[in-house]
Amino acid sequence: MSEEEYIYELVTKEDEEAKQQWIDKVIAAFILLYLLEKQRFALEKKVKGVEDDEDVITKYALYLNRLLLSFLDRMTLLTKENARREALHQITTNWERFYRTEKQDAVLSAQLSVAQFYEQVKGYTVKKTWKSQNDALVCEVCRAMNGTTLALDEPFLYNGQVVELASGKLFQYNYKDRYVPIAHPNDRCTIIFTIEQE
Repeated sequence: MSEEEYIYELVTKEDEEAKQQWIDKVIAAFILLYLLEKQRFALEKKVKGVEDDEDVITKYALYLNRLLLSFLDRMTLLTKENARREALHQITTNWERFYRTEKQDAVLSAQLSVAQFYEQVKGYTVKKTWKSQNDALVCEVCRAMNGTTLALDEPFLYNGQVVELASGKLFQYNYKDRYVPIAHPNDRCTIIFTIEQE
């Protein structure tokens, strides 16, 4: 059974215990991804002594739990409004978007955590820069944010922020504060860290 078929079964049977078990497994997978990326990035950048922050992981798990409950609620509505085939198609599309976006968030957040640890331990100032893919698929918001450089503890985007686009139009960001370069689902932007040595 595919992941999408399993989700379909979860939301049509309305078994709350089974839903929470699935949510717990998905959360565990994303936390593992976060921790592995944190280790990989620390090794790549030769940063020693990086530890796992239980408070950060707990907050991340709670965030994912809320997000996944909301996702399942939306999928429940889809299954009630559509035939099985169309509902499975919608679930597939939504699950792939959710997975890609949250995977990117986990990876970038892990890298940011390593940079914050490095800044704290070494005493250097580390800056982060939004890096878009700079291709034809880049949205206007990511294009406008490309090259934005900030301190590690500043959000790239915050709820209510207005971004001026190249077209001269204004875009208002209305979501959670983003400390990593993710403006929307399926965002492919990355983050570059630079050390300012005195």
